Amino acid sequence: RALRPLNAGVTAFATLSPEKRYQARLTFYPTVEFLTAIDGVSFASAWMDAVATIIDSIPVRVLCKAHLITSKKMSKRPLDARDVESLRSR
Repeated sequence: RALRPLNAGVTAFATLSPEKRYQARLTFYPTVEFLTAIDGVSFASAWMDAVATIIDSIPVRVLCKAHLITSKKMSKRPLDARDVESLRSR
């Protein structure tokens, strides 16, 4: 229900399995993804270190910079490698 106002096609969280990975893209924010798991970072660590912010009047938690870099390094995609360099230079 939380993502319904964002027009994200996501299964109700109560029916999600912790053994599976889920991903949803917002139809009006193509660069925003909701992930239930990422490589290299535990959920507990990601949650504890998440950055609280507000996007279009909606409070959200986003990965901290260090966890975003870890996740992108784990993907081994060329685009993510470039993102890591860009993130490190900021």
